[in-house]
Amino acid sequence: YPQPMQAQYYKGCSSKELDELRDTFFNDGLPSRIFTVLPFYPKLVNAFAKTLLQIFTKYDEPTEVFAGKILDRILETDLDDPATLSSLIHLFGIFLNEKYIYQKASHLMQRFIEYLEKSLKPEHVNTPWFSKALYVYEIILAKSELPHLEELSKDVLLRYPLLSMAKVFRIPDPMKQKLFDILIRVSDISNFYSALATSRILIFYSRDELYANNIARSGILSRLLKVIGSFQKLDKINFLESSFLLLTRRCFETTENVDALIRAEINRSFTARPLGGGDDAVRELTTILEEKAHVVMRSPSQFIDVLCETARFQEFDDQGALVDYSLKRFLGEKDKNTQASSAEKSDIYERTGIMHLLLSQLMAASEKDWLSEPANSSDLPENKKAQLDPSRNPVCAYMIFLLKLLVELVSSYNQCKFEFLTFSRRNTYAERPRPRTTAINFFLYRLLDKPVGTDHDKNEAKRREVIGMLARSVIIGFLATVQDDRTTKTDVKLADPHMNFIRKFAIEAIIKAIRNATSSSKLLESNHLKLDMWFRIITSMVYVQAPYLRQLLDSNKVEADQYQLCKLVIDLGLPSVITEAMASIDLNYPFSKKIFNVAVEALNTISSTRNNFSEHFKIEDHDEVEDEVDESDKEEIPDMFKNSALGMYDVEDIEEDDDDDTSLIGDDDAMAFVDSDNGFEVVFSDEDDDMGEEDADDARSDSEENELSSEMQSSTADGTDVDYEVDDAD
Repeated sequence: YPQPMQAQYYKGCSSKELDELRDTFFNDGLPSRIFTVLPFYPKLVNAFAKTLLQIFTKYDEPTEVFAGKILDRILETDLDDPATLSSLIHLFGIFLNEKYIYQKASHLMQRFIEYLEKSLKPEHVNTPWFSKALYVYEIILAKSELPHLEELSKDVLLRYPLLSMAKVFRIPDPMKQKLFDILIRVSDISNFYSALATSRILIFYSRDELYANNIARSGILSRLLKVIGSFQKLDKINFLESSFLLLTRRCFETTENVDALIRAEINRSFTARPLGGGDDAVRELTTILEEKAHVVMRSPSQFIDVLCETARFQEFDDQGALVDYSLKRFLGEKDKNTQASSAEKSDIYERTGIMHLLLSQLMAASEKDWLSEPANSSDLPENKKAQLDPSRNPVCAYMIFLLKLLVELVSSYNQCKFEFLTFSRRNTYAERPRPRTTAINFFLYRLLDKPVGTDHDKNEAKRREVIGMLARSVIIGFLATVQDDRTTKTDVKLADPHMNFIRKFAIEAIIKAIRNATSSSKLLESNHLKLDMWFRIITSMVYVQAPYLRQLLDSNKVEADQYQLCKLVIDLGLPSVITEAMASIDLNYPFSKKIFNVAVEALNTISSTRNNFSEHFKIEDHDEVEDEVDESDKEEIPDMFKNSALGMYDVEDIEEDDDDDTSLIGDDDAMAFVDSDNGFEVVFSDEDDDMGEEDADDARSDSEENELSSEMQSSTADGTDVDYEVDDAD
């Protein structure tokens, strides 16, 4: 047998001696050894950091001193050594993220910010250290965004002193602005982690409306979206998608939007909890701040202003000192009418370009192969192979992300509805852009497609189903009223003129699509699947129900939306269009029964909703009869826009397109940013922008409708493209 090894530390008999041994080991160049080894093991930086932090709990040297040594190494490292620089910056960030180190490291943060100001350049975006540098900057920036502590007036008496606030390092505004300018000017991003870090940093900047406007117009969103498309196969893609979604939402949030959000959350906080309680609840200030911390941090100054408008402290002692932080609201008539007056303001929107980017990407991606199963699917384990996963196709996964993003935006902001309504594939907009059916027709003709029968591929059917479901949610969100600060149900009789126009416009597009699809037996046969989906969307539209919308819609407005949509559907004659379509269906067709069923379901939905609001419809019917009696003897000049959504626009507001045949190939927003199995592929949206020009001439309108019908037929039968923009007024 071999001789047993002797004890290595046989002389260490006490804990004191072992501590001395550790000190000797640490002083014998351990930090410098770690600095030497670190670049070779970038994935073990976290393990190195945890080991060092544990050692420092038993060591006399302050931890912030060692953090300073790391920073010294960073400053000495050349930018041409990205591996070493990346590991050192990452290690410094982990140390700085420790609360007890941060509190004593203001001088280190100042030095690091100065280093970033000098060294960080847009051309470094794809280097390994760029994302690590932004990781450290995010730690500093996030803490510097904490609200400023205001000095308490001497007139305010408190029985119990307030707790002191932890020390926070504030980034100087000039440095903050310079680093922002660097981030929005980065070139094409090919590093996933750089894109993620950039997106997270810009979310902090976008709290300020001025910064948000600069982000929207800088082109950085297009570059970030390109990364999302290129890395659809990456497991961590959801992190970047979530950050991008939040960033785009912030770009649409004006000061008025944030004010409405804060008011709504404060109103919910003070809603009486006890059943039958009529008064607003008394709430503790600390409880409100804990529950609504995310709202407070959205805009601390606005939160204070809104809360102080109506909330007052209640508990004071005989000397006038505040003894408790309970709040009660006092609403006067002026406060109750604030919501109504704010809703009456007419908004004039300036285009951000974000909706154009997203819709252009969606149209370009839809031209690619988003239905087939990837070739490498055969290599999957049997249990995963049996699962129907639409996102296995990267193009389909990219389209799903774009549609989910559009659902969020068009359901939440009127600005997005405006950009969706006026979308032009040419990306040329007048000072007062006209409404266009390009976007709505793209959804109706291309995305709202029912899955084919069981004889076809199940994966393809599942992808059609998911895309169609999301497309339906986008359209219903487009027609629904956005949330505001009101906590009571909206009067169903009050119609928002903006939403009224949008709804008329969409309903007329659906009516025209149904009429074109049923204009001949050949078209009817080739478009029966689309008819099925169009009838289904009428049901969803009247009920204001669709997947993914429950958390986005305002429950206080759904009832009013149902009434207004049902009223418009009836006024515009959609039920008669449905019955005409049913009458044109030959019962010998194998699909006729299914089409009849969904058409009847749509009619039943309209009838059921009308019955739910029968009192309001009876009143309106009575008013219409009186109007007809009063006006029967008057001569009216025929109005060609009488039943059209464009009747709300002046004739001079309708802008005609020129007959320019210029190529529609634009910049990056005209190509699909998504990887195929054969490598990165660029597909351009080269469709002509308009299927017809607006003209009051009946003959020209008829010819254009015939062109649309023939193109719809060839689109379905031959697999070619259909252009989605048709005449806005016939």
